[in-house]
Amino acid sequence: MLVDFARVRKSLESLGVAPPSWGSPACSDFRLGQGDRTVEFDQGGRWFSVNVTTNDVTELPLAEQALRTRSTPREIRKTFLSPRTPVLEVPDPSGQFLLTERDHELWLRSALDGRYQRLTHDGNDDVRWTSEDALWAPNGQTLAAIRTDNTDVDRLPVLHWLKPLEEVEWVPYAKTGARQAVRSLNFVSITGHVLPVDIGRPGDDVFLLVPVAWLPSSELLFLVSDRINKVLELRAADLRTGASRLVVAERQDSFVYGIRFDAALASATLTPDGHLVWMSERDGWRHAYLYDLDGRQICQLTEGEFEIERVCGFADDVVYLLGRSAAQRPYDLQLCRVGMDGSGFAQLTESPGIHLPLISPSGRVIVDIHSHIDRPPRTDLLNSDGKWITTLATADVSALDELGYFLPEEFTATALDGTTLLHGVLYKPFDFDPSRSYPLVEHIYAGPQGIMNPSGYHGPSTARLLASVGFVACVVDGPGTPGRGKAFQDVVSSRFGQYEVAEHANVIRQLLARHSFLDGTRVGITGGSWGGYNTVRALLLEPETYHVGVAAYPVGDCIDHIGTAIEPYLNLPRDNALAYASASNLPLVDRLRGHLLLMHGTSDVNAPFGATMKLVDAFIRAERAIDLLVLPELDHSLEGQRGRYALERMVGYLAEHLAL
Repeated sequence: MLVDFARVRKSLESLGVAPPSWGSPACSDFRLGQGDRTVEFDQGGRWFSVNVTTNDVTELPLAEQALRTRSTPREIRKTFLSPRTPVLEVPDPSGQFLLTERDHELWLRSALDGRYQRLTHDGNDDVRWTSEDALWAPNGQTLAAIRTDNTDVDRLPVLHWLKPLEEVEWVPYAKTGARQAVRSLNFVSITGHVLPVDIGRPGDDVFLLVPVAWLPSSELLFLVSDRINKVLELRAADLRTGASRLVVAERQDSFVYGIRFDAALASATLTPDGHLVWMSERDGWRHAYLYDLDGRQICQLTEGEFEIERVCGFADDVVYLLGRSAAQRPYDLQLCRVGMDGSGFAQLTESPGIHLPLISPSGRVIVDIHSHIDRPPRTDLLNSDGKWITTLATADVSALDELGYFLPEEFTATALDGTTLLHGVLYKPFDFDPSRSYPLVEHIYAGPQGIMNPSGYHGPSTARLLASVGFVACVVDGPGTPGRGKAFQDVVSSRFGQYEVAEHANVIRQLLARHSFLDGTRVGITGGSWGGYNTVRALLLEPETYHVGVAAYPVGDCIDHIGTAIEPYLNLPRDNALAYASASNLPLVDRLRGHLLLMHGTSDVNAPFGATMKLVDAFIRAERAIDLLVLPELDHSLEGQRGRYALERMVGYLAEHLAL
């Protein structure tokens, strides 16, 4: 152990400082001090240093404390999507300045004296600069940043009901097929000079636009895709002129990765010797290819009926990769290695589950953090061949064991095509008794950009919650979801909403036939966002299978949803009107026979509150009884006190109507 926490706590107490509680930032936000023999941390606004040999704690001089505080990136705002992770200031390479935002403009904050310097001067309620994804040039004199112009974008009203006098906030929101924002990539110097970059397409025909890396040639590599996400390009922009050239592109007739931002951002990785590892699904599976920076393919690094997620690191003449390379376990993530000439591919880790490896700079050792649904997280030290050296840490789950925690179970079911195996996980109550009869609740998402199968120890919290109160809960990934090859996911292309519920209901029927402890007359379903959409749709299309549903911030009609979430799969409405009509829940509401609770936050700007109002109105006109929970000021999440209340209502509603 680097630091003895018990001794550190005693040292802090002797200094008259309240020691950190478990999970506080001071327990996780450590930085190595000079010489790597000390560790520094912030506790209650004061900075301390720990000697890693003696574990003695000393408080830093006030001047150094002030410098540490000023040089620490501050939170600017929360991200748009749930979970609402913070957007932090971006320090320059020297650590003297931090890029930040104020009033939709870019500013520099000095780490030395805290003064602010304005960089841009055209930001307003329509035009917004962001430090998110901004990338400093190595010399610290220039940065690449995104500017978004919402002038022609429609506005979504967000009504703040709890103010003394209600207020309306108008948020730019481009619905499906509507006018989009104009996005641009710019070089911004520390003197405030702004140079637009040629991104290779009109600014309103952009789905993804993000800087990737700076080259020694003073070129910026960046990714850009078209609005319907059929082309993803890696381009290189000249710092002096803003002109750009195409390096390599991924093109698909259906879509490139859908809206999997993690996959797109992992598409391009620079090698230490100045080459490029590029991810492509051109052969039907996501694999790694080696290119030079002029766009010439050198070789294909990996191949086979499995997918590569991302590059983990390099050593000598090999590249380490994270892949779904276990043939019978498509949702496991394993550490793999291959030569830079494409030879000698090997899967280095073997234990089932999720592996999150960290490759040392020398490549001589690997830290492997891994777990499985029945194996708590463990951190092992491996050599460069993946051979075990020692175990560094193992998660303590004794408290769960004392509660009688019932480990989840993996299962497979057959898809409607009669051959494809679908993978899921079953969660049972802590006091499970196979002689009893239990209601079954599916926790569903089924959106084309996400995987529900946990593989690792930390499964979906909703499924675990449902099992903890007495339900048997399950999750499953059907066709149309990522991770299992292009053909498996392309089922969603132009067919969104037409197959998901049927596939999931087919799995539920197989589970009911397989397990005598499941009561087929008491089946529920719950989910949020696309999971809310599919919860509503399940009750409408499969009333014989699903009897009770709780839908959080659901999508009612894809036409009424944000364009970036659906256009890559269905194209623009003017080009595919029939598919959009088939995906809508509104014409189906008269089919409702079971119990349905809708929950929605009034400040949601992802799946807007108005979409649920239209869904409620459709049920009223169809004279179908539903229940509604309105969550004031809550956005596209179930966080805080209101989120906890919503979860309690979800559990209570399912318990009441499934006779738990």
